[in-house]
Amino acid sequence: MAYFFGILFFIFAILFSVALHELGHLIPAKIFDVKVPQYFIGFGPTIWSKKIGETEYGIKLIPLGGYVRLASMLYYGSENRRQYKKDGVTLTLAEEARRASAGELEPGEEHRAFWRLAVWKRFIVMFGGPFMNLVLAFACIGGVFVALGTPEATPIIEKVQMCVDSENETQCTKGQTPAALANLQAGDTIVQWNDKDIASWNDVTQAIMATGNNTADVKVKRGEKYVDLQVTPMERIVDVDGQKQTRYFVGITSHIEQKKKSFNEVPAYLWGMTTQTVSVIAHLPVELWNVTKVLLTGEGERNGVMGLVGVADMAGDITSAESAQYTNSQRFGDLIFLLGSLNFSLFAFNLIPLLPLDGGHILGALIEGVQSMWARLRKKPKPDPFDTARFTGLSHAVALVFIAMTVLLIVADIFVPVM
Repeated sequence: MAYFFGILFFIFAILFSVALHELGHLIPAKIFDVKVPQYFIGFGPTIWSKKIGETEYGIKLIPLGGYVRLASMLYYGSENRRQYKKDGVTLTLAEEARRASAGELEPGEEHRAFWRLAVWKRFIVMFGGPFMNLVLAFACIGGVFVALGTPEATPIIEKVQMCVDSENETQCTKGQTPAALANLQAGDTIVQWNDKDIASWNDVTQAIMATGNNTADVKVKRGEKYVDLQVTPMERIVDVDGQKQTRYFVGITSHIEQKKKSFNEVPAYLWGMTTQTVSVIAHLPVELWNVTKVLLTGEGERNGVMGLVGVADMAGDITSAESAQYTNSQRFGDLIFLLGSLNFSLFAFNLIPLLPLDGGHILGALIEGVQSMWARLRKKPKPDPFDTARFTGLSHAVALVFIAMTVLLIVADIFVPVM
């Protein structure tokens, strides 16, 4: 039951995030007097709707997105453009899109077309959606940092593994661990490793790697006393992404504490998330190929990018994890942190400069702005608005690719989940 509560949280998190995103488009569009016929959450058949003023608000069956329909988003274009295919009868995709877009305005409402807005206003309307996701991500992550804190590994030893071959055996068939041989104990605080002062668990792991399989002088605080010990890490060969790498093993685990952070640390953390997310997006084709290969061949382990089912499973694991040390406040913090991470991903993904994503419309507005500025500098007439309708075919292709990607990741999340 607890697991399904996590799934339910994820569904509402998706709906709330999408609703907020679309509000980011709706509000500035209304302020700039653009006609907004529809504001919907989800896709597919409508399960509820209500018209307020000129806008129909509603919810659709499939909660995997949403949209705000802005009247006449596409520049209608000049009359010398090619309206028909070579047969002279069938409209081009671009022309079909232009006419459908223009048909959302009644006579006398032409001035309320989205494409007629100044470039800076169009930028605000299209950036408003991702911006709302960024604000929610900042609020969620900042709130967790300040109010609840995040789990942090400390240099306090939580547990000492006694046997190399198993944590549970009392008869060590492969010998005792370096920690057991050195008489390290649960509750010890590592304060010095060789000549290095230890302030964090990261300092401990770095010191172990620097030691190799040599003997290190280690000072720990045990109760009110300081104890000097000698530890000789054990060399292990591990498989990392198909490559053999050397690691050094002691047999200790860190005590995890919930530590609060300053709100000032949030921008730096989000910047780190930005670089990671950009890297993931840049390598997305390779990641998807690897997912496909694992799914079809069953060889190798899947890691990296996951889909909606994978994220929902994470939420379920958070609410259903059984541990005396995992408090309800920590569960709540992890769920809110997951909501923040989800919204940051939505922010970054929607800024990809491809139609039909917001980033594609933003790029079109920026290109038009640069063209207008260049014309002014050259004292030339203002050029026509940037005609995004010309890229209707590409927009459809991109949409199909994203749908295929979503389906692939959902199937992979079910049959070969991220380890």
